[in-house]
Amino acid sequence: MRDSLNTEKNLKDLIEFNSEILEELKAAIIQLEEDIAAGIKRYPKENVDIIFSKQIRIFSTVENLLDANFSIGNDCSAMLDLYKEGMKVLPVMASKMGYIDIIHFTSIGVLLGIAKEEMQTIII
Repeated sequence: MRDSLNTEKNLKDLIEFNSEILEELKAAIIQLEEDIAAGIKRYPKENVDIIFSKQIRIFSTVENLLDANFSIGNDCSAMLDLYKEGMKVLPVMASKMGYIDIIHFTSIGVLLGIAKEEMQTIII
């Protein structure tokens, strides 16, 4: 659904901000995975728990980016990579997603023309 209450400038700012957050989250996960391989623990929580929470945040950020890109009127083909980024963390999210979240993410996939085989990962 297009966000008609936001201005184009606000949506562009939102896209820029969330894109930066997404890159930071992915970099943090890579660092944590390297720490796990090296046996390093930098935080009180376990590294796998931190990775899990960052993956949840990635999914939320991807949804925000998809919504903003669609609202601003960007071409759907430009959002395919972003959608696939969300699909990478989908297995982690499956237990945390509600019915509405699944329908929302699935409908974006249909809008983008994701192949039926790829959409099978969404069906739980």
